[in-house]
Amino acid sequence: MKIAECSAFKALRVRDGLWQVDSVPPRFQVALLGRLELTGPQGRVELTGRKLAALLAFLACTAPETHTRDRLMALLWGSHFEPQARQNLRQALTRLRRLLGEKTLITSGEAVALEPGAVACDVAQFEALAAEGSREALSAAVELYRGPLLADVAIPEEAWTEWVGVQRARLEGLALDAMVKLAAQELQAGDHERAARLAARAIEVSSLREDAHRLLMRALAAGGRRADALRHYGDLAALLRRELDVEPDSDTRALATELRKVPAAGPGRLAGAAAVPQTPGAPPLALPDRPSLAVLPFANMSGDPEQEYFADGMVDDLLMALSRVRWLFVIARQSSFVYKVRIADLQQIGRELGVRYAVEGSVRKSGNRVRIVAQLVETETGSHIWADRFEGDLRDIFALQDEITERIASAVELNVQLAEIRHAREKPTESLTVVASPRGREEGERRRRGEGDHKRNKAWTSTSSTCFSGCSQRRRPAGSSASTGTWQTSPSACAPSPSSRSAPPPSASPGFRCREWPRTPTP
Repeated sequence: MKIAECSAFKALRVRDGLWQVDSVPPRFQVALLGRLELTGPQGRVELTGRKLAALLAFLACTAPETHTRDRLMALLWGSHFEPQARQNLRQALTRLRRLLGEKTLITSGEAVALEPGAVACDVAQFEALAAEGSREALSAAVELYRGPLLADVAIPEEAWTEWVGVQRARLEGLALDAMVKLAAQELQAGDHERAARLAARAIEVSSLREDAHRLLMRALAAGGRRADALRHYGDLAALLRRELDVEPDSDTRALATELRKVPAAGPGRLAGAAAVPQTPGAPPLALPDRPSLAVLPFANMSGDPEQEYFADGMVDDLLMALSRVRWLFVIARQSSFVYKVRIADLQQIGRELGVRYAVEGSVRKSGNRVRIVAQLVETETGSHIWADRFEGDLRDIFALQDEITERIASAVELNVQLAEIRHAREKPTESLTVVASPRGREEGERRRRGEGDHKRNKAWTSTSSTCFSGCSQRRRPAGSSASTGTWQTSPSACAPSPSSRSAPPPSASPGFRCREWPRTPTP
């Protein structure tokens, strides 16, 4: 869409669905929203100085208004003495006249202005489209807004800084209003994907605008992604507490309450998603005899449907990496991805899947950069065990996925191991299931059945439990005599004396190893 003339934007109107003006086409077009760009009959025109660009931008943005030389000198050379400021303005006007032509720049005594209709400005058209308010006009206005006014023009003059700051804030407010209004119209028309993209873009411009956050939540829910909508609400609440020390307003809280209700089957569900029946009062699944974990679908916070594939791919790679950890029980994708379309808290997920831990996260894209947040949560208590943020460039998407997957998997493996050690320390030895190795579990089963030497089994259970808990103190297994020596265990070493016949095998957990310690006589 061509930029309308600043001097004639009031004559802008719609004919047969197209925006037209009643004057002749301009000879030059200047874009001020975002980076400054000047285009003429021969193509792009380079402006060789910041103050030359600022002078043209000010005249184009305020056209058809006429300005005095004193006003322009104070705006761009206010820190200079008047003779020097006047000389600098005279040189800038001369250079600008060479670029635009004799007739484009009008000077009459102390007055300076651009020829009406000669230079088209995107700011004027943006304002006209935003004021018109129709779906087509708002869409065109949002497309025109490429960023803050004159984002690449910085002039260290007080008057210029003040003028640019006021205009940037005003135009940003108009852009946000246009994005939010258009997102609401798109959502009402049934295009929840575009509504989500518009709301996400508004949030990028101003992260504290709650009506944009509510629209994104509604758009996500309309696309069957209520879990993502609720995760976004949690992120918003955390942001408001951190930045403003306030809670979300009543409208936002009411929307979150509405979304927490169990969704009925219907248009809100994702296409092809299977419904998961809920049996009231159904007993929870028992926890396996080894650490258990579910990787939940990552939330796509960018509003871009294409990032849905990236988020799901991250989860698939993470599942594959964690499933290779032999001592860890990982729930299959088909079971965990049920919660992509079904709302449930972590405690309920833990009961239904029979897992002690869950990995959840979110993916957010901005340009060619992507940010991934991952966290490890204990399902029984809902407490966070570990969380971290990862960023990267999307130009090599597979390399980025591999790198981040490896880092998350390593962190999850380590923190689950440490959490299991804490659990082992908190429980009495007699209540522990021996999980340090397959041989340890076999010996534990033999002890429970009463088979084998009772003293040997008792020593076996105590020492293997001590090894798994990572205790760093010297211990002697229950039932061992002075001739069997002593034990000393740590997160990196656990071993009996050389003469002990009940030495446990090396731990199956990565990072644990056994070594012998000097034998200490028993008093």
